This record gives sequence, structure tokens and C-alpha cells, in this order.
Amino acid sequence: MACSHKSCFDICLKIMVNTRTGRAETEVQCDEVCPGLEFEFEDGIMIITIPLVACVETTLRDSLRADAQLVSLSLPGYS
Repeated sequence: MACSHKSCFDICLKIMVNTRTGRAETEVQCDEVCPGLEFEFEDGIMIITIPLVACVETTLRDSLRADAQLVSLSLPGYS
């Protein structure tokens, strides 16, 4: 018999786009609540901040093999 556990946590996803070079970077901050959906644009740099809730299910099998699977990724309040 396998044991499963589902846990959810807040993440803050930041996407930074340099409009001059066309390069983009992402940053994920775990267990942090974003102040909300934000868009900033200054000196050719666009920063988009998105609050998300990630839910992961971890399963321990009889063979002691562990599996983890992302079961949902949603905006807070829209799960």
C-alpha cells in the first residue's frame, strides 16, 4: 500500500523582460506571498509579478520509491 500526501504552498513568480535585448529571466520565491499581480516598466525593463499557489502530491511506494507530482498551479482564490 502506498502513502500519499498533498501539500500546497505560496510562491511568487517574477518575470523580468529586457525589451532592448529581448532577453527574459524568471525568479521563483517559495513560501512568499506576493502583494498581488503587478506590472512595472522602467528603463526598458518590464517586471511582471504573479502570486501563485502550487500543490504537490508526494507518494511513498511499498518499494520505498518516492514520487512527487505537481497537481495544480493556480492564482490564490481560484483553485
